[in-house]
Amino acid sequence: MTMPQRDDRYHTYGEYRTWPQETRYELIDGAAYLMAPVVERLTPGR
Repeated sequence: MTMPQRDDRYHTYGEYRTWPQETRYELIDGAAYLMAPVVERLTPGR
């Protein structure tokens, strides 16, 4: 498993709210981490 990509800048929650929804980020103590894409899983019975 690789480590998530981290942005070295400090970001505020206000900045985070303006980022596009297509790319998923997690904001932890002002650092933005690029999250892995969502994987759709098929469950039995579908």
